[in-house]
Amino acid sequence: MRRPVRIALKVAVLVLVAVVFVRPLVSNFRKALADLSDVHVVLLLVGVGLQGLALLAYTSVVRTALARPESSSRSGACCGS
Repeated sequence: MRRPVRIALKVAVLVLVAVVFVRPLVSNFRKALADLSDVHVVLLLVGVGLQGLALLAYTSVVRTALARPESSSRSGACCGS
């Protein structure tokens, strides 16, 4: 009898989550779809392009920060070796 109670409790929690959280999201999603008709395509493309450039710049910064030391430092020219 313990297992059916556990299953019933899980189903009740799932239904409660669906009613409290999912149902309001559906109405907001419909509004968001309606708002897509007001998007300026040129501004959207400019934003996507700027985001791409930002990702390229970030990639360059990370590569520079994580670059391996030059071969001269491997030969013992650094750190008193």
